[in-house]
Amino acid sequence: MPNPGSPDLLAELAALLGSGKPASPDAVLRVARGLARSARGGYTDGEFGQLCRTELAPVLLRLVAAETEATVLRRAVARDVAEADHGEDPAPRELLAELDGKGIDLGDDIEVAAAVLDAESRIAAFG
Repeated sequence: MPNPGSPDLLAELAALLGSGKPASPDAVLRVARGLARSARGGYTDGEFGQLCRTELAPVLLRLVAAETEATVLRRAVARDVAEADHGEDPAPRELLAELDGKGIDLGDDIEVAAAVLDAESRIAAFG
């Protein structure tokens, strides 16, 4: 992320947007299609305004959630690297527990990574 939002900015955005639910990937795609259609003159101002009123806040909530999670991940990983640079031996399970405590579950990601590693090992073994 080239220019992550500060925690204060993300908190302010979340407060302005309220307690709605973040948009699904499909909803984000609908908004992107709507923006593209509007740029080509395919929407009236009223239609585009309706799209913004109904779809934009959830998309922004998704952005806030993604940036918040990315910030938590970056800080946790950076801390582990800094600890290792200082001669400590950070345990991956401690990092996972910390992230889990902040609502970030990497279980599925770890399973996929393990399957990829297994496949790469098999490919390397057979050549």
